[in-house]
Amino acid sequence: MSEYIDNFLATMERQMAELKANDAAAVAADTLVGRYIQEGIADGYAYYVIVKANSRTVTVEHVDYCDGYRVPMIESMDCKLPIKAAVENLRRRDFMADLFAKAQ
Repeated sequence: MSEYIDNFLATMERQMAELKANDAAAVAADTLVGRYIQEGIADGYAYYVIVKANSRTVTVEHVDYCDGYRVPMIESMDCKLPIKAAVENLRRRDFMADLFAKAQ
């Protein structure tokens, strides 16, 4: 492969490893801050990290991963989501990760 593609893929692997490590640390600390949510969009996903949480909402920050997709609805809400929506997103993502881990 070309050097550009090799560098791009290495960057993507490093970013995903960092997202997963921070997510695991947040789970271990029993906090939402540091967890990442993903939303399907186009032919991939948009990724956001929870940077602030209170009893009603979470504030997320966009992660420029892979194609850098953004979710217009999240962006239109100034990256503030109802906590229920964020928790449900995490529940679905965790369920799918567990399902695929068991299948291997």
